[in-house]
Amino acid sequence: MDLNLNVEQKAQLEMIALHVGKPPAQVLMDAALFLLSRDGRFLESLEADGPPELSQTFLNDGELNARFTRILRR
Repeated sequence: MDLNLNVEQKAQLEMIALHVGKPPAQVLMDAALFLLSRDGRFLESLEADGPPELSQTFLNDGELNARFTRILRR
C-alpha cells in the first residue's frame, strides 16, 4: 500500500515514531488498527458506501472547555 504524505506530515509522523520508539510504518499500522477496532461501523461504511464523509465540525476553545467541564462534573 502506498501512502502519499507531504513533507510536514512525514516530519510529524517521524517525530511521533521517535517519541514512541517505533518505526513510522508501525505507528501507522497501530493507528489504523486502533481506528478499525474502535468502531466497527467504519469498516461497514467503507464496504457499503466508500469513504465516510469528512463533514466534521470543529469546536472553538470555549465550546471545548465547556463540554469538558460538563463531562467532568458528572
